[in-house]
Amino acid sequence: MVAAKVVTRARAEGLGIDCKVGVMERPERIGLLALGLIAGYRFLMAVMILLAVTTLVTVVQRIRHVQRAATPR
Repeated sequence: MVAAKVVTRARAEGLGIDCKVGVMERPERIGLLALGLIAGYRFLMAVMILLAVTTLVTVVQRIRHVQRAATPR
């Protein structure tokens, strides 16, 4: 999922479209993962699921953003 997010952003920026959209950017992902590691094993699985879901949402947001920006009006 993370690779799709990076590829989507890289492709958009290659087309000249600014693609800094999405719920979970890299700093938020790192912070959430650090919080899960600090909280301990019991919360780590929930954090990983939350990371997966928010990463998927971010991928969809970026794809929709690029589609709208690339479509001539």
